[in-house]
Amino acid sequence: MLAGGWPVNCRVTEINLTYQHKLLCRVGSSRVCRLVKHSRRCRITSRVRSAATDHHTFYSVLGVSRDATLAEVKTAYRRLAIKWHPDHASGAEARETYQAIKDAYDVLSNHTKRHHYNKHGIDGLGSHFHRYEATHDPTTQQHGGQGQNVDAMLGLTFLEAALGTERVFQVSVRLQCPDCSGSGLSATSQPLDCTACHGTGQTMRYQSSSLGRTKSYGSCPACGGKGVSSRFWCKRCGGEGRAVTPRHVRVKIPAGVDHGSVLRLNGQGDVGTFCGQRGDIILRFVIHPEDSFTRQGCDVYSTVPIAYTDAILGAKLDVQTLRGTTAIQVAPGTQHNTTLRLSEQGVQAWGSTSAMFGAHYVTLHVLIPLECTAEEQNLLKRIQWTARTNPVDSENFQQHQASPRQSTT
Repeated sequence: MLAGGWPVNCRVTEINLTYQHKLLCRVGSSRVCRLVKHSRRCRITSRVRSAATDHHTFYSVLGVSRDATLAEVKTAYRRLAIKWHPDHASGAEARETYQAIKDAYDVLSNHTKRHHYNKHGIDGLGSHFHRYEATHDPTTQQHGGQGQNVDAMLGLTFLEAALGTERVFQVSVRLQCPDCSGSGLSATSQPLDCTACHGTGQTMRYQSSSLGRTKSYGSCPACGGKGVSSRFWCKRCGGEGRAVTPRHVRVKIPAGVDHGSVLRLNGQGDVGTFCGQRGDIILRFVIHPEDSFTRQGCDVYSTVPIAYTDAILGAKLDVQTLRGTTAIQVAPGTQHNTTLRLSEQGVQAWGSTSAMFGAHYVTLHVLIPLECTAEEQNLLKRIQWTARTNPVDSENFQQHQASPRQSTT
């Protein structure tokens, strides 16, 4: 038993500490004394400590050999993850086993982490393992692990926007590099540790101030925090682990979108750094105009020509709406530019909790013929003679001028 109550054969990589707390710890069976100071509280889970007790724990957890391929590692992980997933297995032991399977896969599926693990064991992971843990911590997702959003534009016809549709569009996003499987390293050569940071991915800096000399850690500028020499980075992605990839995305467009409307497709943007969450696709719509209809909000407007005889005598006409043909009744004596309102025949309100529809306004244009046949001229002359002998009621004429609009449902 050592000072502080730690047994001789225990293996501790990180533990909760406060500022100026001192810990005397043993690593393996060798006698190593370390003075540890931390200005912030750190945390470590029991799975990291248990994984550090055996150099081959990650391979034995997945049940694969040291020379297993990435495909064999993925197959073993899927098989065990289904078996020990919390939805299929309950209890504390099942949760610990499932977490250990995830930790083993996180290391063995990443070319950089696996290289350091094979070379130095759990100690070889160093900052690589803890940086990966930080990017998967829900409290630190916004600090570099979140993928960027991707802007895209999609053109729609007037009817597609009003009634809704389903479309497929192409967009370029940054996904996991297929050449290096997201590791950022070339698969054709054995990578070597960065000489600047000795494979840790971090460098130590000293800064002098009025309070004294302080020490800080940051990402290694030579290797970008990867811990591997840039000579062994993947040629396609430049060591980033992500490559621009064209994708075809199928999207269901709701009814009622308008020109300039924005639709967010969650989780379909760029992949985040260090296996972080994906960003979103911000899809903006461009609506092409339609000759037959115009739109103001949820209301639709159209113009229908009618014969002067139908305007005088009245008629039943078929007009085209967004959802097909609808019959309207033209009252006798209808004036030019009279507007009829067809309720709930407009565009559905996008984003409303209930099915709310606008109206369709139909404007009637009375057509006057430029030429008439001899028979039509004779009939019109008889009507003209009758109109002269029976003058138009001035009160009735003024009523038509004052209210040229009609409404129908």
